Amino acid sequence: MKKFYYIILLLCTMQQIYGQQALDGIYTVDLAKTVALMEGDNKQKYDSLDSSVKERARQSMDGRVFVFRAGGQLEVRWNANGSGKFTEGTWEMKDKEILLIKIGEQVTEYLVIRPTATGLVLKNEGGRGFFSNLYLESSE
Repeated sequence: MKKFYYIILLLCTMQQIYGQQALDGIYTVDLAKTVALMEGDNKQKYDSLDSSVKERARQSMDGRVFVFRAGGQLEVRWNANGSGKFTEGTWEMKDKEILLIKIGEQVTEYLVIRPTATGLVLKNEGGRGFFSNLYLESSE
């Protein structure tokens, strides 16, 4: 019985390690594909934004970089109002499809979808705002 327990423990540990490693890397937001992911009212509201507001959103989101490091460290870099911004947090895969990102005290849960070998879609089902779903492209 002990052997069976250790085998199960080993398999669970390997699955968790594989899930973490499968996401390790550098990803960049593709704004055009992210906007294409918008649905319903969210898409209509975004489309009706003033061009200057859309431009600020474009400058902030397009090319935003997510660095998922081994061991669960996360780094996010972007530009806003002409200056570089930066934040750090942690990430963890829960099962094979659920990504938990923690920045400060806020934990956000995403469904992870891989539409291509280098593409990554993060869907925040309960998210509010225009960019609750993100299309990321691997930079590696």
